[in-house]
Amino acid sequence: VDAAERRSSAHFHVHVEATSRYPEARSGDLLRAALTRAPRHHAMLFLLLAHERRCYVVTDLALRPLEGTRPWRDVANRLMLDLLHGKLGEGMADAIGRFSHIVAGHFPAAIAMPQPLPRSAAR
Repeated sequence: VDAAERRSSAHFHVHVEATSRYPEARSGDLLRAALTRAPRHHAMLFLLLAHERRCYVVTDLALRPLEGTRPWRDVANRLMLDLLHGKLGEGMADAIGRFSHIVAGHFPAAIAMPQPLPRSAAR
């Protein structure tokens, strides 16, 4: 997650639960909570339901247009296959990395400006 967040201006949040009766509503609630805590402008939430081997990926409005793209669907499909084969950790790590590359293409990380040298060190 740290590497993904260094790559783009989005916050990537992973929440793991055993199961959920209403995963769509739960993931939306978790995303709203993440947006209030995140200092970043954009957010993406992964709700992993471990017992069901399913993952719900939700994004804020700015990232939503990316969801229909071919690269996005390819990553989502690969994640689904990894989860079905029991590769929960590896699948999530791979998907977060791949999603972050997609997001970074549209919302790159802010480039930190170098700090000026102290006046005494500049001489």
